[in-house]
Amino acid sequence: LSLVGSEMCIRDRYIKDYERGFSSINENEYKYIEEEMIADFYAEKETEIFNNKKRLPTIEERIEILKSVKIKIKTIVKREFDK
Repeated sequence: LSLVGSEMCIRDRYIKDYERGFSSINENEYKYIEEEMIADFYAEKETEIFNNKKRLPTIEERIEILKSVKIKIKTIVKREFDK
């Protein structure tokens, strides 16, 4: 699954505005971005596994994907209450 254009624009606007210092990210915005990034990253990794190994990810691989994306999100997006 992937995001439609309007969803990508909304998500990307939040991230770009935050990176430029134009806005802070509140809890609801963070949750929205987190969900969208998990979906994007998971789809990317699942496709990578399927293309390389010709199978879907195992449960263990799915857990590792989720752990790694949560770490990645925390390095990219800081919430206003994390400051």
